[in-house]
Amino acid sequence: MHSGNQAQTEVQRLRDQMAQMQASTVEQIAQLKAKASSLKEEAAAREADSQQYMHSGNQAQTEVQRLRDQMAQMQASTVEQIAQLKAKASSLKEEAAAREAE
Repeated sequence: MHSGNQAQTEVQRLRDQMAQMQASTVEQIAQLKAKASSLKEEAAAREADSQQYMHSGNQAQTEVQRLRDQMAQMQASTVEQIAQLKAKASSLKEEAAAREAE
């Protein structure tokens, strides 16, 4: 009977050890699930930030292009106005020279 008691004691010890291992495993799984969930949320937040940054970058590029186009139009307009003023000045010089010749 003594060896029977030893066997039962050993069986109980192993059952307790298995129960502890199972509880530990369940706890580790819960921690890993929580960490995975946290990492998913972090990744989603980073992706949202990245998309916002890209959106902001696209808006900035669009604004830069708009300003460049506006500057090109202003430059073309200025060149045209200068050409018109030069033509008018030349015309006025010719008129003045014609008056002096009279």
